Amino acid sequence: MKKSNFKKNLAFIIPIAAILFFIVFKLFTMDISGATLKYDLKDNPDMVKVLTEAKTDSKALIVNGNNDNLNYTWTYDKGKVTDTKKTNLEIKPYTKYKKNIVKTLGTSNITVFTYNKDINLNGSPRLTFKEVNTKGNAYLFELKNGKVSYVKDAVSNNNDITFDVTKTDNIYILASGVNSKTLSSVKKKAVSLKAESKKEKEKIEKDTKDKKEENKKAAQKSSSKKVSKASSDKKKKASKKSKIKKSNGSPINLDKQKVDKKTTLSCTLTVECKDILDNKDKLKEGKEKNVPKNGYIYGPRNVTFYDGENVYDVLEREMRNSGIPFDADGYTEYSSAYVRGINNLYEFDCGKSSGWLYYVNGSRPSFGCSRYVLNDGDNIHWEFDVK
Repeated sequence: MKKSNFKKNLAFIIPIAAILFFIVFKLFTMDISGATLKYDLKDNPDMVKVLTEAKTDSKALIVNGNNDNLNYTWTYDKGKVTDTKKTNLEIKPYTKYKKNIVKTLGTSNITVFTYNKDINLNGSPRLTFKEVNTKGNAYLFELKNGKVSYVKDAVSNNNDITFDVTKTDNIYILASGVNSKTLSSVKKKAVSLKAESKKEKEKIEKDTKDKKEENKKAAQKSSSKKVSKASSDKKKKASKKSKIKKSNGSPINLDKQKVDKKTTLSCTLTVECKDILDNKDKLKEGKEKNVPKNGYIYGPRNVTFYDGENVYDVLEREMRNSGIPFDADGYTEYSSAYVRGINNLYEFDCGKSSGWLYYVNGSRPSFGCSRYVLNDGDNIHWEFDVK
């Protein structure tokens, strides 16, 4: 281009270049997909409208909240909003009996809270508490009828703790720094909250009554006719929901086992290798890259399964869907699958007796994982055990 023509066209080139630059800048800085909705509870959003948009357009949803220095975030991944009922996602701190809880669990790193009575989960959300005191592994406990019971493991990251929400009825405790002996006791059986006197113990039991049970009793008093009909409908619904025989701690003969793909249930799945973090000297060379910094390979996460499926079915599907390497053998003499490796961590990788074990609701079954048929609400926990 001649110099004179360039000067002549300069008046057109500059604005066009500016427009192109602006477009490119926007493309790099804006959320083109619009795949995530973000809201603050303090802005009082219309949650029915928000949930409807997330469900209809299959968007992820993040809702932030704050109450008396309690900072938290609700997260619904894409496709995890399954209903659009009116809800209040506010969380309230619970300060009563905090000293008793500290004495019982043996740690001051606790966050005690309750959910709003008008809450509806509308799906499978994760909850993250931000800027809380953490020390080591974190766990979620439930306080009811004066007793502390184990609910599930949580994931701690710096000063944040995350877990999948499945229960919202009572008082809940997030705790870290719980010693192994106390944790083992609470996992086996609910532990009474320590009290200074019999009178205080009775008061704690009264103040922490099982809300679910209270609501059930209140509903029964409202109308005998309505209760009779509701009870009948509930029984019909329960029988329809699960027609399949469950394990209940005993092995099932899978030759006679059936899967009902019309009925979807849910459970919690956790896969962790935290034991390796304390035994790195035993770990085979080159395996360090397969051990996450916090020890969690998957979850804790609420997942769905078909009525009649077993522990192995859920693990195999979730590992495959998440792209986590998975290896198992089938042993016909035991009529069960045997999990050899998860995330490229295999048996004997951290000692002669190391390998994968599974627990359901805190107990270790004495039979193979593909013979344990799940119940709705079960808690599956896989851990790499270093003996």
